[in-house]
Amino acid sequence: MCLYCSYVQREAKSLAGKNPPATKQAVVERMERVEFSSLKYDDDARMCYQGKLFTGVAIARWPNDQLAAEQTYVDGVEDGWSRE
Repeated sequence: MCLYCSYVQREAKSLAGKNPPATKQAVVERMERVEFSSLKYDDDARMCYQGKLFTGVAIARWPNDQLAAEQTYVDGVEDGWSRE
């Protein structure tokens, strides 16, 4: 199972019993979203944010502020979906 899938399952369990029921979309919406430019690589080539391995969605924007790209990370590693 990919890291992203296990992360989604773990987070869905934490939302279990809440109204509305946890969905993959609900988990993704709860993920932290940060600009790619604020992420840094550690010595093992994993992405970090504020000194910690990053789990969330990294985004990039065009100069007109439209979304250019998104990439999900789990524990500093690209995992899950991305779009440009």
